[in-house]
Amino acid sequence: NGDGAATAPAPGDWRTVVMTGQAVTSFVVGLELRYGGAIGESFRSDSPQTVIRQLRAERSLTAGAAFTAYAGSLERVAAFGNGGVGIDLRNGSLPVRQLTAASNGDAGVRRALAFGGTVSDSIAWGNAGPNFEGFAAGELRFSDGDPALAGQDGNIDTDPLFVDLLAGDLRLTDVSPCFDTGDPASPLDPDGTRADMGAYFLNVCE
Repeated sequence: NGDGAATAPAPGDWRTVVMTGQAVTSFVVGLELRYGGAIGESFRSDSPQTVIRQLRAERSLTAGAAFTAYAGSLERVAAFGNGGVGIDLRNGSLPVRQLTAASNGDAGVRRALAFGGTVSDSIAWGNAGPNFEGFAAGELRFSDGDPALAGQDGNIDTDPLFVDLLAGDLRLTDVSPCFDTGDPASPLDPDGTRADMGAYFLNVCE
């Protein structure tokens, strides 16, 4: 907060980031938002011209990230420790993959009736509400955290074995059941291996 150790950040210290409709394509890549949510979620995309990859919203007073429109597929979004829903899919029909939602105060990943897309290669774990809410068979694939859909379409329901869930380190350990178990039809991870479940792939090249 610019004052040394005199104060610490807290949920709701600021409002929200909203991507509105625009004439040209915008890219949101590698964005991390903390301690927002004073009004609405920390991040919301209402623009069909916004490409979103590698977004993390954490410790919001309310919801983490919400999506009513975006361009192309939505990839590698993480939500941790938010007061409300971690990741809220409100509209659209484009594919979503490699989400991680953990330790949020409501559902981890929520699918509204107006959302017609599929979610794959994702993890929702340890949330106060359902890990995955609003999903039926065929709408969630090769993902971890939904007991009702486990055993169908490559889904599992077992501890993802994050590096440190309590501290918000949502990377996978090398013994994680989510390592190399994403959809075989998905694009390979950047290290050239089968897709991992979740927003953070385990780099075998390191």
